[in-house]
Amino acid sequence: MITKITEEEYLNSIVKGRGRASNVFTAILNMKPGEIINIPASDWKRRRKVSSVASYIAKRYKRKFVTVTLADGNGWRVKRLE
Repeated sequence: MITKITEEEYLNSIVKGRGRASNVFTAILNMKPGEIINIPASDWKRRRKVSSVASYIAKRYKRKFVTVTLADGNGWRVKRLE
């Protein structure tokens, strides 16, 4: 069913990048400046590192991120700077 949404709902919706299906890619792409996300290792099934994906998004979409690996090896944290 097609429904109308408000401008606020539109601005707060999370959308996929062109041809990208990864939930992690989408989460990083839709981050606002100052936001930090935690990515558990169980959510990451790809060969490329999370930092590589963040770097790709930073270059393609003109954003800056800091990506760190947790010391226990159980995941990553990504912070959007601008």
